[in-house]
Amino acid sequence: MTNIQVEHLTKRFGPLAAVDDLSFAVQEGRVTGFLGANGSGKTTTLRVLLGLSEATAGTATDEHVFPATAGAIELDVLREAAADLDVTFA
Repeated sequence: MTNIQVEHLTKRFGPLAAVDDLSFAVQEGRVTGFLGANGSGKTTTLRVLLGLSEATAGTATDEHVFPATAGAIELDVLREAAADLDVTFA
């Protein structure tokens, strides 16, 4: 079973493509690293996956923690994730 699925994810800030056509899957029970150089789009990808930013194109879903069909995400979980990303969440 796939827990996290990212398909053709693109996130643009004006003319800058922070993430460009990224696809990957994370399987349940696997330890997975998310590595890349500074400015390669790791934080932007996680922000889209957590629902803190909207993708320009593509999809990013987490079936267990943040199911796309389940409705609202737990506010405490978002605050915790936002704190890790240096984001203010009211």
